[in-house]
Amino acid sequence: MTDHTTPAKQDDPIADMRVRLGLVALSYFPEIHAVEPDYRLTDDVAWVLEPIAEFIAEEGSTLAELVARTVIDPTAYREELMDALNGLPIPRDGEPGDGAGAVG
Repeated sequence: MTDHTTPAKQDDPIADMRVRLGLVALSYFPEIHAVEPDYRLTDDVAWVLEPIAEFIAEEGSTLAELVARTVIDPTAYREELMDALNGLPIPRDGEPGDGAGAVG
């Protein structure tokens, strides 16, 4: 896994996930395995999804695949990923309730 650091955003798991996704996407390049033989995209995907893991039990594998595709080709998949995140019941910015709503 690529070494990443990110500021803690405990009150907004979606924002934390998006920061992590950006870091991973910016660090990824097609020849990464030649430079880092032990690199595994699945490790980075798990790290990206960590802030929302407790909210995505049923959607986990679908979101993991979509995150992986977004890391590899952000332009092609970011809108689809954001649409998928919009329907999740994840509280944002300390909002009470189910948290479902727009993920700008």
